[in-house]
Amino acid sequence: MRRTEVFRLQHAELAGHADRLEAMLTVSALKGAESTVREALGVFAGILAIHAAQEDDKLYPMLFNHANPQVRSEARQLHADFGIIYAAVEVFLAVWSREGALEEEPKRFIDEATGLIGTLRQRIARENDELYARIDAF
Repeated sequence: MRRTEVFRLQHAELAGHADRLEAMLTVSALKGAESTVREALGVFAGILAIHAAQEDDKLYPMLFNHANPQVRSEARQLHADFGIIYAAVEVFLAVWSREGALEEEPKRFIDEATGLIGTLRQRIARENDELYARIDAF
């Protein structure tokens, strides 16, 4: 089993939830399903929070002390980016989990959700393809 297997599985779970959210990101799909969408966002955010906490507690401390300076450097950069992304998620959730928000501005919600999911997908791909690949090689 790869050293990063648990984190990769969490990424796959997050991608699955992102797929389900994206399927809801049309004005017609949102109409009448606002509570379902807010619930799906809550589940996605919960899984993301658990993943972030586990990376912060277990993965990144190990990487910051890694023997390979390239791994240390990349870990520091990814960790800094991580904070920016999660701050954006928190703002997004604060705005869109409010009762009535989706009904008031469905197009804006769709645009922001699409952008945020895209950013998270890029982050997941970068971790899987670059950082985790290096960790697993050792």
